[in-house]
Order: sequence, then structure tokens, then C-alpha cells
Amino acid sequence: MTMDTFSKLSLRKAIAGTRDLENDWRLWTHKNGRAFAIEWSGIPDLYYVTESTPLSRIAIETRSKDGTIIVHFVEDPSLHARFISAPNDLSAIIRKVHGEGADAVRHPPATDLRRLRALSEVEAVEAISDCIAVNQRFIPPLLMLDLSHQRMSALAQEENNSTTKCDGSDSMSGQSQSVPWLFRGLGDKNGPLQKPVRDLILAHLNAPSEETWDAVARQTISRTIRFHSPWSTWTQIRPEEAQRCLVEDSGWEKYPDKDTFLAILDHARAAEASFERSCSTTPEDVLRSTIRRENLIRGQIGMPELQPDEIEAAMGDPSAWLAGDQKENEFPRKIC
Repeated sequence: MTMDTFSKLSLRKAIAGTRDLENDWRLWTHKNGRAFAIEWSGIPDLYYVTESTPLSRIAIETRSKDGTIIVHFVEDPSLHARFISAPNDLSAIIRKVHGEGADAVRHPPATDLRRLRALSEVEAVEAISDCIAVNQRFIPPLLMLDLSHQRMSALAQEENNSTTKCDGSDSMSGQSQSVPWLFRGLGDKNGPLQKPVRDLILAHLNAPSEETWDAVARQTISRTIRFHSPWSTWTQIRPEEAQRCLVEDSGWEKYPDKDTFLAILDHARAAEASFERSCSTTPEDVLRSTIRRENLIRGQIGMPELQPDEIEAAMGDPSAWLAGDQKENEFPRKIC
């Protein structure tokens, strides 16, 4: 079945109707029931084209005696598979079984349009006409996939600059020189330590006592779990000497001296640095997430998942993905 002249004119009219920001989307339906979404890319004469596909639901319209249209739905688990095998014939088959008022409920693919290659009007008409001519599902063309180390590094840097994967707070390791050395690398979920907490730390360092320790022991100095406060850090690094519990209405039986307290701060700082490293997005993290997202997009538009040779080709220079002392080693095929 080739697309007749009238259908092509109708399709061109639908495309022409998407050429401004207020009317940038159209759903065009062929007489055989196949539906195509056309969305303007924002660039003159370039459009994103996708085909709406049925899943498992059929809508059946009937008219009551008073003329009211009534719609009810039936489930058909084989609907999607039948569409894939012969999309031109699906609506006719459904009407033959369920009546003239029946057709498949079709859904546009929930895909990322940024991965699609925009088509000109001529290309869009030709592509839709070709898939109808051969009775095959329309698979929109994708842009070339760039998985190079340079591209993945740039995306990782963008993500790290905008937020951390853990809680979105400021980096402790990147604190400015205006923060006194003693407090650099320490902080809570809101960022670097504020002056009230710093003052409590200084008070205990200058004159350790039960009172100064009680004031600072439970303050948050790190975003980690085991080293989040001076007291929890003390129990981690000096379990044999740290007081592990505090009975209500009782005082501290012991508290850390100046040297021990400095060690507490050092360990909390190191734990925070390790926490930040684990939260930092790497090019490898972006590569894996990009491959997962690409396979999801491909599944939505009817394409097979990326194959290892496609991934390697998109990754480009193998040596760029290896550390300096591994440049001569094998290409990291298992990265994904």
C-alpha cells in the first residue's frame, strides 16, 4: 500500500500547521488508522516525527437511542504484537471483530525528543510514506550517539557543579581560604560549619571540660553517619576510652582532651572528604546512565538495545577511558 496523493497533501497540511510556538504539535492519522505525532523542533523546516502505538486497549463507540455516544473499552493482550507485525492492517481487523466504531487506543512514545534527528517536511513525508508502503512500524532516526570520554567528562562536570548526588549541599573540600583551616572540610547538610558551632569547638579546644564537651558533643560536623558528631567520631576512633552512653540527668564521666579532640576533627574531616568522593559523578557513571537511557529510548521507538560494538564505536578512543598507567591495556569492554 503506497500513500496516495490526498494523504500526502493532508500530511503536508498537518506539518505546515506546526510552524509556530503556539501550534507546534499535530497528530496526523492516516486512513488506515495509523497515527503520527509531528512536533516542530523550533528550527525552520525541521520536525520531530514519532508514531503512536497501541498497547492492549480497544475503544468501542456505540450510539444510544437518544444519539448519545457511549465508549467502552476491552483489553486485548495481543494488540501490540499484531501492530508490530502488520501496522497497516490493525484497525481493519479490529473493526471486523468489534464493529465500525472500534479502534485501538494509541499512545505516543514517551521518548526524549532531543535524541531524535529532526526531519524536513520532505523527509518526514517520505519517511512516513515509506513505512506505510512496506507495512512496517515507523522508527524515527536518532542522532549520532556520542559516548566519548570528553563528552561524558563534560556532562559529569556539569552535574557535579550543579549538585551532589547525595544531598545537594555545598562541597566541603572546596571551601574558600576565608574559612579557618581548623574548620575546612567540616560541615552539615546545609554547608560549612556556622559560627555558633565553630565557637563551641574552639571553646573545648582552648579549655576542655565537661561543660564544653557537653555543649559540642552532639553538634553535626560531618554528613556521614558514623562520624556525624564529635561524640560519634570519638566512639569510632577511641572505642576503648570513649563514653558510649549518657544516663539521663547524669554528667559526663570523661571527655576528650585537646589532642584527642583534634584527632576527632581530623577523622571527621577525612570521612567527609571520602563521602564527597563517593558522591561525585564520574565519566563512567554518566556513561552507564547514558547507555541505560539510550536503551530505554530505543525500546520506546521499536529499536533493539545497543550492542557492544556500537557502544565501543560511540566511546571513541579506547585509551581515553584508561588511567595514565593503563594506556597500553585492553579496552574496557565491561564499562556498561
